[in-house]
Amino acid sequence: MAANEQENSEAKRIKINVCENEKSSKSEEQKENENKNEKENEQKEKENEKLRLRQNLRTFKKKKIVFLVAFTGTNYKGFLKNPGVPSVEAELETAIYKSGGIHEMNYDNLQKVNWHRCARTDKGVHGVGQIISLKLLLFKPTFEEIVDTINQNLPEDIRIFGMKRVVNGFNAKNSCNARVYNYLIPTSVFKPKNMPENHIFNYKNDVSEKVKKILKEFEGTHKFHNFTCGIIGTTPQATRFIMNCESSEPFNLSYPQNITTTTTTTNNSNEYIYIELKGASFLLHQIRKIIGLTIAFIRDNMDPSIIKHAFEAERKLHIPIAPSNGLFLKKCIFDFYERKNQNEHGDIRFDEAQDKLTNFINDAIYPTIVKNEITQQIFTKWLIELDEYPVNYESFTSKQTVWCEVPKQNRIVNLDYKHKKRTKQQMQAENSKEIENSDEINNSDKINNNNNNDNEIKKKCTIYDE
Repeated sequence: MAANEQENSEAKRIKINVCENEKSSKSEEQKENENKNEKENEQKEKENEKLRLRQNLRTFKKKKIVFLVAFTGTNYKGFLKNPGVPSVEAELETAIYKSGGIHEMNYDNLQKVNWHRCARTDKGVHGVGQIISLKLLLFKPTFEEIVDTINQNLPEDIRIFGMKRVVNGFNAKNSCNARVYNYLIPTSVFKPKNMPENHIFNYKNDVSEKVKKILKEFEGTHKFHNFTCGIIGTTPQATRFIMNCESSEPFNLSYPQNITTTTTTTNNSNEYIYIELKGASFLLHQIRKIIGLTIAFIRDNMDPSIIKHAFEAERKLHIPIAPSNGLFLKKCIFDFYERKNQNEHGDIRFDEAQDKLTNFINDAIYPTIVKNEITQQIFTKWLIELDEYPVNYESFTSKQTVWCEVPKQNRIVNLDYKHKKRTKQQMQAENSKEIENSDEINNSDKINNNNNNDNEIKKKCTIYDE
């Protein structure tokens, strides 16, 4: 009996194990099937979402248009979209997307909507005539309603003042044949340093004509490699054409209300001028360096005729760069495009929006510039730096020099442009020859001295530039 009971219990145990194994195998198969079904469902949902987006994309017509944009650039790191930093372009893209002008499939990718801008302004630079072009979903029946809807999603320091239809091949950057910039500047910065203390400075009587004479030197086609960074005079990119460069008559600007300063060096003069530059295109920092050099020449009472040497391709000069606060883009011109396509969609001058642009300049840009100048003492600090690092006017007419400090003594090496500059290897070879000719140094000292000379040359041999 006991043996039979043991056999029965063993058989039951085996059956139980078999059942459990079958259940576990079935559960694994079920899990696999469930995972497959989930993946298939996810894939179907993605495909359905794509179909839905494509159907919604066909709901509105997409047309090539241009926007007229005005903005104050104080709160932004430039106009161009740059990940991780605030920019005017990023705010525009987000506002257009929220309004329905850019589809969610194309959001955060400007190339998909064929987005182009007429000009790229630097950090702190303002604008009232910026033109951007893109393929827009016409989510409202009229252009006025589209503009109003987008403005509701924009911050107060960015406004769209117009919208027009253009041909599909229009490119805001390449189709623009001229750009106009203005630079607002207090007249007090032009006061010459050698002016007697008892003389009351008057811009119009003292320096107005000389400022105009200096600005005329920049008109025409020149090599502006000294007015930017990263290029040399022999490259085609250095050549730029400035059509017009002139200054306005002085005028008074009232201070914005509720401005307090923490310093006592605030300039109490509210007399300003603006300098207007019109050119086909401008290099990085070109306008600000033109303004900076003009101020330096007036304050140091220098002869404007030597400015022409700054355009020589072989010459490299240090030129001060004026603050960005006073600069703003005023207008973009598309004369060549309008002559060719005016009958199809009309011009893009936005004459009907000129009153709004003028009001934006007077109510937003000018007060912002004046407020920043008063509260931050921008030009006051800049003039102090200009006096600490003055312009080397002798370098405008003399040969270029490389300042090279060697361990034994300081020396200046004059370079003739007809000959090549000494390379690093040539300098190393000359230093090694001097060490080999010395009988007082043993072989072990030669290696150490060569290494020291290389490090000194690498650190201290520089060309005089900003």
